[in-house]
Amino acid sequence: MKKKMVFFVLFLLLSTIAYADDSWFLKSLDADISLKISTTLRIFPKAPNFDVNYISANFTFFPKQDYRQQIAEINYWPQPEFKDDERIIFKWYRPEGNNVSFDVGTLVKTKNDRFRMPSKVKFPLTEIPKDVQIYTKPSNFIDSDNKEIIRLASGLAEGEDDLFVVAHKLATWTNENINYSLTTMTADASQTSSWVLENRIGVCDEMTNLFIGMARSLGIPARFVSGISYTNSKLFKQPWGPHGWAEVYFPGYGWVPFDPTYGQYGFVDASHIKLKESLDSKGSSTDYEWLGRDVVIVAEKLNYDTRLVRTGLDDPGYVFITLKSRYNEVAIGSYDLIEADVENLNNFYIAEELFLSKVEDMEILGSYHKNVLLKPFEKKTVFWIVRVNPGLSHGYLYTFPLSITTHTVQEAKSSFKSSGQGSFHDLQEIKNLVTKGPQKVYSPDIEIDCSPDKSSYYIEQQPVLGCRLKNTGNKQLDSLKVCAGKYCQTTSLGLNQEAKLLFALDALQLGPNYIKITTANNDVSKSASAWVLVEDRPSLDIEDLKYPEAVDYDAGFNISFNLVRNSSSFPQNATVYANYKDQVLVYQLREFTGSRPVQLQFPEADFLKRDNPMKLRLVYYDKEGKQYAHEQDFNVKIANINPWIMLKIFWRQIFG
Repeated sequence: MKKKMVFFVLFLLLSTIAYADDSWFLKSLDADISLKISTTLRIFPKAPNFDVNYISANFTFFPKQDYRQQIAEINYWPQPEFKDDERIIFKWYRPEGNNVSFDVGTLVKTKNDRFRMPSKVKFPLTEIPKDVQIYTKPSNFIDSDNKEIIRLASGLAEGEDDLFVVAHKLATWTNENINYSLTTMTADASQTSSWVLENRIGVCDEMTNLFIGMARSLGIPARFVSGISYTNSKLFKQPWGPHGWAEVYFPGYGWVPFDPTYGQYGFVDASHIKLKESLDSKGSSTDYEWLGRDVVIVAEKLNYDTRLVRTGLDDPGYVFITLKSRYNEVAIGSYDLIEADVENLNNFYIAEELFLSKVEDMEILGSYHKNVLLKPFEKKTVFWIVRVNPGLSHGYLYTFPLSITTHTVQEAKSSFKSSGQGSFHDLQEIKNLVTKGPQKVYSPDIEIDCSPDKSSYYIEQQPVLGCRLKNTGNKQLDSLKVCAGKYCQTTSLGLNQEAKLLFALDALQLGPNYIKITTANNDVSKSASAWVLVEDRPSLDIEDLKYPEAVDYDAGFNISFNLVRNSSSFPQNATVYANYKDQVLVYQLREFTGSRPVQLQFPEADFLKRDNPMKLRLVYYDKEGKQYAHEQDFNVKIANINPWIMLKIFWRQIFG
């Protein structure tokens, strides 16, 4: 039998980045990169006698020190008026000509360094520092409160208890399901996370927006990083250009890089230069200010002059790979299973992208590249299902060379054969050979907190009970039945999501009412309680009024009465006014809890006639500020009237 060897092997890597032979940025452990950022501000007069007093540029878009990049040199032109680690301020006074310019030149030493994380960070997160919590909230272009984003992220994270595993699944989904596209809509104007999910296209900004949006929806802090990176993709005219990726906060460790565009998780390659970190993908890199008359200042786009100065040693790799096929010789048109055994050689987490070579007449079902996450010293097997072209001649023996490469261009090789006499295996048989990953551990849990919207209600009012529910477990909670007494509602909660439910309660008793709240579905059951206080309107009366029927002229006298509360609720700010002519005696009670005897003393009668009608006016309020008033009249006569008293009364009536 004649043998025909097939050696046509195409190494087609990640669609968003073509690696080909120019892979220094993937292989190098470190690099020295020269970066000069510059721009020009154009001065456009609006009138012949225009004037420019000054122009100022507050520049923040330059390399910063962090654990994987060091600033070896930095120089400026012109000399800045102010500079610190976060900003550089250039200022031009009375500029001449029709433009001004500035540039910032740096020599940056970068490292292709994996973040050392030796132990698991538990998910969901329970404690996040206050200054980091803002990175769990929605922002302008990262709408992490979108329902579809919440649903997708919850489904991906469900059953996981390891933060690195969750972040890896979100990044991998983004990389595999969002098509990198330089359409005008995405290249020139950043789109929101929800737009990217709906349209399934985007550039690095959009892919990062979606990844961050999913992370934040799960309560995972994530921020946007703007910088420079290298690519040899034919999509770009220049290999160096602006790039966006993410950093995820791991409690106890700090901010860890994740680049869903490049498929780099827990690290970024040596070409990545960080310039700025921000809450959102669209933040200002430079703020301009000027003082002048009849003039407009227009800033050109930033120009990046990036050059590789030096590359370091090649990365020796972090994993050990062996490659084999399940069957050494299969029939023409048969399926086979390609298995890559991958072992983490380190005591920290490693995420590695594996690329299976494309071979003529061998179809790869699904993606040819797969990203695998390995815990410290963990071993895993990664599978590809392939099929031999059924149109090949049955009279030949074909050899299919196999090759697996990684980001660091590690390589493992193997091969399998196919002929008319080989064993045939259908697709379902091969699928049954693929072993599933570790069993997920579901920990459904929910927080429930209920309270009335007011401290108390009056009997004619309808109490409203508000309940806040939060999914604090790692499983989606669907069809949750929430009941407050006999009143029930149904809701669903994704991971880390909250719901606020309102219950209008009827037929409650006077006094404190105990309300039991329950929430349950097939996965979780929890109860809580709340007290709702119902009161009657306050009622306060004057009882047992005692006063002298007659008093001597000019003599003082007393009146007494009881203030009696006839309600369960307490009146507020009760005040009694005793009125006669222009005299007013006031008795005030700020707090009133029960019956109280009251005595008022008039220093002298000062009456002007025999019968002298008087009035008691009681005023009080309820908790809502509503006023109540009661009045009671009584009459006091002058006793022992004689001519002298009559003369005094007459005299006062005439002369006052």
